Amino acid sequence: MHQSRAPSNTTTGTHLLRVLLVVDVPFYREGLQLLLTQEDAIEVVGAVTTDEARSAAMHDAPSLVLLDISPPGARQCLERMRELSPPPRVVALAVDETHDSVVSWIEAGVSGYVSKNSTSAELIDALHTAARGEWACSQLVMSQIMKRLSTLAADARGATASLTALTARERQILELVAQGMSNKRIALAVSISRMPRPRTTCTTSGESCNCATEPRSPPI
Repeated sequence: MHQSRAPSNTTTGTHLLRVLLVVDVPFYREGLQLLLTQEDAIEVVGAVTTDEARSAAMHDAPSLVLLDISPPGARQCLERMRELSPPPRVVALAVDETHDSVVSWIEAGVSGYVSKNSTSAELIDALHTAARGEWACSQLVMSQIMKRLSTLAADARGATASLTALTARERQILELVAQGMSNKRIALAVSISRMPRPRTTCTTSGESCNCATEPRSPPI
């Protein structure tokens, strides 16, 4: 069922990120909608299923789509989003964070890849990162990609790897690895953003710090 949020107050002049939620499971869709509507900088323009996504996107003109890629129809839904003019950026919401899954969806055209095990802060940060035109992924996904690319780079230096077997993005990163760039510089060069851990408040000092927080799933 198509559910839209009333237009937000724009008297402050703040540019809102217009997000369309595409999630087939009702209680999960409603939980994400509740979470995102609490963010002042985000306007949830709709919360729909994969079957309703194309018509909702045409009607509500979101700047970004958060797509649950678990349903069988998610791939076709993404293809329909890419047919729109202009097409909205799409962030994939996934359970699987394996390299093959990530690369498959990158090649399909998503602008970000976020695990359902991410924290609420990480999810929101990923949406804003994708809205800026950067590619957002978790630190785990980044680690997996860089590990595989490092192996490919070693093989390439030994003249045993075939570049034709790599995706376009892998070839781009592999060339940077061969140039001796660090992982951080490579991430910046290809606009891959690793989502930072949210800042916490130390109970001992009462001041903000960069202490690591325990991961938690977005509220349902």
